[in-house]
Formats: sequence, structure tokens, C-alpha cells
Amino acid sequence: MRIFILLCLVLAAVFAAQGVYGQERPVLETSPPPAADPRTPLKQFGKASASYVPSRDETVANSGPIDLFFKDSNGRGWMSASFVSKGKLVAEPSAIALSVFTAAPDRKFVDDLTFRIEADKVVVFSGKSDLADGRTNGREIYSSLKVTLPRKDFEKLAKAKVIMLHVGPSVFEVNMSDKSNFQDLLKLVE
Repeated sequence: MRIFILLCLVLAAVFAAQGVYGQERPVLETSPPPAADPRTPLKQFGKASASYVPSRDETVANSGPIDLFFKDSNGRGWMSASFVSKGKLVAEPSAIALSVFTAAPDRKFVDDLTFRIEADKVVVFSGKSDLADGRTNGREIYSSLKVTLPRKDFEKLAKAKVIMLHVGPSVFEVNMSDKSNFQDLLKLVE
């Protein structure tokens, strides 16, 4: 009996140290996302585009979406990249935000924000993603996850032959035919 109690105390301490014990689950929105600010298109290269947002006096550059293929679960996903420049120009970014959007029948991408990206079997990022948005329509759970990469690490992704994305418990294989979307984003810079 003493061993059982000791084991329970040790496990509780381990879970508390890992932040699992008592961790709150993110609350999911059920309403549609807010409308985006009006934008004025400025520039396009391939599937990447840049638009000026007058209300914030900034230019947002976005890659086209890249499909993700779930290797070990049902659901769907895609990812894109973006960066923001002050004013009405596309300036050289020091960092680029990578966004991953998922739709799945359960909460796995909302509750587990573990995130790892491999480019040609080399880890480019390993850590936690930010949950930018989590919603449900009652049938599926939608999540929007974000990580910020230094430009040099993003360039590794743009040049890679194989990209593997680990999000929570799942592994995605990136559709390499869409890889030029990331390359196009880098070519938008003035």
C-alpha cells in the first residue's frame, strides 16, 4: 500500500512538472471568425500575394496554401506562410510565420500543441505552437496553429525535397508539388 501511495505522489509530481496536471483545455468558439480588415492588392508572384491593410498601415504577404496529408489519422489540413511589413511595401522579413489549419473529428490539434518541422530529415523547429483559433461546428474541430521561424530556417523549408510536419500526435506529409508557394513568397520581397 505504501508503494502505491508513493507511486501516486511521484506521478502527480511528474505531471505537475510537465504542466499536464490541472491544465485547462482551450475553449472552442462556435461562432464564425470575425471579418478581415479590407485590403488593397499590391503585388503577386506565382501563388504568393501581398496586400496593403490601410487601417493598420501595413502590408501582409502570404504564400498560397499547401495541402497536408494525414499519415496516421482522418481529417484534413493545409499550411501557409506570411510576414508583415510596415507601410505600403514588401520589405525583407527577419522572421516568417507558419500557419497550420486543421479540421478533424476530435480535439487532438487543439489540446496538444506540440509542433515539429523536418526539412530533408533535419529538425527546423521543435516546440509548442500558438493556438491562434479553435472552433467547432458540432461535427468537426477546426484549429489554426502558428509558429514563427527565422528567415534562414524558412528558406530551408522552401528548398527542401521532403518536409514532414509533426503536430500533436499526428504526422503530416507535405505535398511537395505545392512547395513553390513558399519560394514564391520569398520572391515578393522588394
